[in-house]
Amino acid sequence: MSPSSDVTLFLPGLLAPQPLLEKVPSRERPDLKPLASLLSRAVLTDWGTGDVDADLFRLFGIEVAPPPVAALTARAEGFDVGEGQWLRADPVCLVPDRDDLVMVADEPPLNMAESTSLRETLNAHFAADGWSLEARSPNRWFLRLDEPAAVETTPPASVMGQGIRPHLPRGGDAAYWQRALNEAQMLLHDHPVNRQREAEGRPAVNSIWFWGGGALPPRGTARWDGIHGEGELLRALADYHAIPCAPSADLLADAAISGKRLLLVGDACARAAPRGDPVAWLEAVAEAQSRWLVPLAGQGARLTILPGDGRALHVAGKRRGLHRLWPRRRPIEHWLGT
Repeated sequence: MSPSSDVTLFLPGLLAPQPLLEKVPSRERPDLKPLASLLSRAVLTDWGTGDVDADLFRLFGIEVAPPPVAALTARAEGFDVGEGQWLRADPVCLVPDRDDLVMVADEPPLNMAESTSLRETLNAHFAADGWSLEARSPNRWFLRLDEPAAVETTPPASVMGQGIRPHLPRGGDAAYWQRALNEAQMLLHDHPVNRQREAEGRPAVNSIWFWGGGALPPRGTARWDGIHGEGELLRALADYHAIPCAPSADLLADAAISGKRLLLVGDACARAAPRGDPVAWLEAVAEAQSRWLVPLAGQGARLTILPGDGRALHVAGKRRGLHRLWPRRRPIEHWLGT
């Protein structure tokens, strides 16, 4: 990799607070000293909002609150979004837990026949409201709106493994959208698709989840020489700005790569943090350290590490002799959010 490379790594959850970390025995902890040494060389600045989707938009020079994920991903899937308002209404699995419902993964996910059958039932019920749930992939459903929804929502990735009650729609139209969720759950509870899934030992897809509403924003001003990573929103943003999005592994495969590069490094750290699972978090951080952070720093790239919590850590490329100026390494706990 060329010394002129500037690589921005967006790694949500890398430095998330870990209140249970001290309970993990030292023998079960991976060696994170290389990451601690790397961070000790960093210049710390403020960057971003701490909202993963909003920060992804910001990386492309689009600062819209809330981020209109629905319109952008609908465009990427081939819908004619125009200037209309869009809302995601994705199918989800909810399981009862004490006095709440917990969102869990629908593994294996819906197939297209199941998706179509569930949507037909919902569209028939909500026809008087003008609904038409549309989809071109089984687990991504879209709702075109006549006017903006006065509602605040939470992405399902931020709710996974948690009770949904604190994350239900909020705002001026919250009563309508919460009522729609309840009606959808009643319609789907005993749906033939779910009876078949449960008979086969699969979780029932028994609700929908509203999120990501808004209109397609103007294109941003940020420019990248290359984008690397996976994820539907990253691909949609890259496509909207006519920048190819290559697999993350390609970044290290080409030794001659140069310029400004953006790398989205999965979401394993972010998934572990809300569950309060320090062991899973440690494993995810260790993988990011060995697979990306240490190799990129070792090749001399200038790094900007965005842990998705409103901070940026800027690490200059290695140059002979500068190590004398680096501060003493601090333990990884020093860098964790509060």
